[in-house]
Amino acid sequence: MRILAYVFAVLIGAVVGTLGYEYSMPVHAALRCTTRTCVVTYNGGGGLGVFTHAAELIRKERRWVVIDGRCISACTILADKARDRVCITHRATFEFHSGRVTILGIIPLPHTDVYALPYSPPIVRWINGKGGMPSADTGELLVMNYREASRFWPTCVRTGALLPDHLGGPAVRFLHFANGSFVVTL
Repeated sequence: MRILAYVFAVLIGAVVGTLGYEYSMPVHAALRCTTRTCVVTYNGGGGLGVFTHAAELIRKERRWVVIDGRCISACTILADKARDRVCITHRATFEFHSGRVTILGIIPLPHTDVYALPYSPPIVRWINGKGGMPSADTGELLVMNYREASRFWPTCVRTGALLPDHLGGPAVRFLHFANGSFVVTL
């Protein structure tokens, strides 16, 4: 019994410690990023609260997110909620499924799908037009490819160039929206 109590205490400590980290540094917890521009090449999602809070901070702190690969589950909610601070490349895909109810944020309960997720009305219409989201229990994903996603997010390209104030210096990478609207240094 004493061993069981110890294991339970360690598990609770790990979960509480992780939750504290996720809420004190949500952008890093969600996107593994500490810079002003976060480039997502693969993100499998995670806790809805962490990704929603990260989206709020991205907008508040005027950060940028470049989706340059797979954005799955809660990552899609972040990308939708922070849409005015997100752009996509030709490699971007968004992959959706229903939400899950979990115990302590780590143990999924089977057959507890949540379909009323906080997406914007245009994304909800797209999801419904594709037949709705698959159950989280099936492991299937509803995939939005780049062509479809470009209706919702602006396209961006990563290039290397000299910025005007660095003419004598090394090449500086920057982000340029394909429509020419603005440039953000990386």
